[in-house]
Formats: sequence, C-alpha cells, structure tokens
Amino acid sequence: MFVGINFLVDILYGLILLSGDVNLAADIPVRDADKVKQNDKLQLLGRSGLRLIYLTVDVTRDKTPAINLPTNPFKNEKVRQALQLGIDSDAIVKNIKNGHSYVAYQGNPKEVVGYVDGITGEKYDPEKAKQLLVEAGYPNGFTVTLDASNDNYPNDS
Repeated sequence: MFVGINFLVDILYGLILLSGDVNLAADIPVRDADKVKQNDKLQLLGRSGLRLIYLTVDVTRDKTPAINLPTNPFKNEKVRQALQLGIDSDAIVKNIKNGHSYVAYQGNPKEVVGYVDGITGEKYDPEKAKQLLVEAGYPNGFTVTLDASNDNYPNDS
C-alpha cells in the first residue's frame, strides 16, 4: 500500500487514487477532485492555493510585436476594458478549473496579506466589449498573438 503520493503520471494518478490503495495524496488535479468527493472511501480536504493566473498585455510600447498594426491598440483604455469584458472568467472557473478556483479581481490571492475583500470587476459582456472596440477605432477587432504556458498547470494544454 502506498503511504504518500505527491506526483504521478496523470493517467495513473486517478487510477491509483480511486483504487483505494492510497493513504494520503497531495495536489489532486481539479479534474479528479469531484470523483474523490463522490467516493465514500475517500475524504477530500481542500484549501485555496497561492497560484494566481492572469493575462497581461503590452501597454508600454507604441508598436508591439504581438500585433501586426502600426500602433499598439492596448495603449487605449477602451481596448483594455474590451479585453476584460470579452473574457468569461466564470466559465473558466466552471469548465476548466471545475469550480475549484475563484475569479481574482486583484493581484493578491485571498490568503495573502494585502488582499482587499469586496473588490469586484466587470462581468463578461461581449456586446459591450464589441462596442468599446468600435469606440476605440477597431470595429472589426484585431488579431493578437498571445504567449502562454502549455502543460505547466493543470488543464492548460
């Protein structure tokens, strides 16, 4: 019988965990957390982590290599607001993190000194985002290349 498991190959993790041959496991992938909760022979103890995943854009350069335009649209506040309104953060929490996360409207997770309770942001509103892009001079939007991790965090591939 295994005494402790911290890291296993993904496909084996769920099989070994749900087999009942584990006394203790850490860092359960979010995709398996609900299976653990539903298993009467297992107990899931969870806590919020300190990982904060966010999107940042180039707002300092007049021309950015991520966008094939003569000027950098992200220097325009309306474009940045449209970007925020065009991301369905609640859908990410629900469908990618399986409900095991929360939308962070600030740079500190809840567990860190400096977190301010009650700060909220704009909710997903694609129509308002489109209108802001029109007002900013991008009625057809634009294409941007994003650099992001892949296979670095659970469910990011």
